[in-house]
Amino acid sequence: MVFWWANLSPPVLLTCTLRVWKAADAMVEWAPGVGVHGGRSLHQPVVGETNDDGLNDIRARPVTEHVRQALDGARSGPVEEGTRAPLPLPVADRTRGDGAGVRDRQGSIMRRCWTCCAATGWYHNITPMSTVPASPAPVLGDSAIVDNRARTVGDFLRARLGADAMLSVVSAYFTIYVYGDLRQELEGIRRLRFLYGQPGGTAAVDPSADEDKAYRLTRDGAVELRHALVQKSLARACAQWIADKADVRTVRKANFLHGKLYHMECAEGEDATLLGSSNFTRGGLGFGANPNIELNLEVRDAADRTRLLRWFDDLWNDEQLTRDAKDEVLAALERLGKDYSPEFVYYKTLFHVLKDRIDERGQRDGLIQDVHLHDTEIWKALYRFQKDGAVSAINRLLNHNGCIVADSVGLGKTWTALAVVKFFEMRNERVLVLCPKKLKENWVRYTSWAGYHSNPLEKDRFGYTVLAHTDLSRYKGMADGIDLAKFNWGAFDLIVIDESHNFRNEGRDRKDEAGRVVRRSRYNRLMHEVLKG
Repeated sequence: MVFWWANLSPPVLLTCTLRVWKAADAMVEWAPGVGVHGGRSLHQPVVGETNDDGLNDIRARPVTEHVRQALDGARSGPVEEGTRAPLPLPVADRTRGDGAGVRDRQGSIMRRCWTCCAATGWYHNITPMSTVPASPAPVLGDSAIVDNRARTVGDFLRARLGADAMLSVVSAYFTIYVYGDLRQELEGIRRLRFLYGQPGGTAAVDPSADEDKAYRLTRDGAVELRHALVQKSLARACAQWIADKADVRTVRKANFLHGKLYHMECAEGEDATLLGSSNFTRGGLGFGANPNIELNLEVRDAADRTRLLRWFDDLWNDEQLTRDAKDEVLAALERLGKDYSPEFVYYKTLFHVLKDRIDERGQRDGLIQDVHLHDTEIWKALYRFQKDGAVSAINRLLNHNGCIVADSVGLGKTWTALAVVKFFEMRNERVLVLCPKKLKENWVRYTSWAGYHSNPLEKDRFGYTVLAHTDLSRYKGMADGIDLAKFNWGAFDLIVIDESHNFRNEGRDRKDEAGRVVRRSRYNRLMHEVLKG
């Protein structure tokens, strides 16, 4: 309304963002009570939204009565630019953002605003005054600071990347998503010179790429799903653009170059330079819902811009400090734009899901090598699947302190268990084997202390102790030369339980008349005296 009406008689209310409706409602109620104001009827409320910072208490809840009081108490008379209201801020600064008033269609300043602030109670009436020429306002504000809050790096680049511009950039990262955001501007420039501040970036973008040599082209903290879904087509378009219009170099030494620089040589108009902390990512340039807060400074002195460009040229042309990296970046982009078979995607998924286990297995293989398990007779006698089972069991015992070998009947679980036993014995750990009494002889025959002629594993010199499940129910007596009354069930590092399903039921402890346990069940004695011992 202010824009279209040459003269305004109704008041213009200024209030905070979330209270515009409240102020408008109050003015509508106030107008009929006043009747005709200034010779004109109030047809429609005019409420302005202000910058809340310093003007209003945005936590306050202005009510209708405050607005009415402000309207009834408003005074007529000219107010000179710079006059201060009860708040310690000039009225002129609060009626416009950059001068004193509202612009009309001819570009002059209109001094015809009845202003008040319902939230704070300060107000003035500005009567008609002569118009004054409007000074041109800067496109992006007067501050040289670009921090992605009031001004974003992306907007800074958009405003200056004209046709035939020469763009020189120093950044640790370059992502294809920024190319997508600035595609129209970047396609129109004459040339890009991009200098990586890290040798090749830090994150792999392809399974065949070495992590230290792969360029961070897709990992961007400000990427939404809609960007990720067009990654393939964007990578292809970006690759074509780089091939046609970009040169890429990287520093040779890691953690050597930390500065970020954007310099634009413009065919028309003044050159522009930005120096600071922003990487060439969506977050760094201020794109997305949650951009990074950066600290960049627009270099406005022409001599300083020339010096910075010379600094960039010196690095760019120094073969000892930097090297060409365009082919590597194009190769990485080619992998991003490539169509992969379903089989490859499946194996790639498995690799990432099982990567930790694969790494652990490699470490455990080193442990097996350290104890020379591969040189034992039991290891040599195992089939490949039994060796895999033994290694898997060892991994789980070391990581989780327990394991169940549940192979089907006839697949050699005993021999797999013997390989596991030998691994721990070679680490000088004590092993106890618990088995059904009828199977006890099958385990004893492999021990060196039994001295059986039929022992095929005599050279391995197994020394584990063998007791029956039922021996857990006995508190005295002898079991193959072992005095059960003196036997220490908790003296072992590894417990092997053959036919462990016999312990699936807890059983009952025997108690005396006072309720004290005098004899534990087989299951509870295993849990409390053997495993927890």
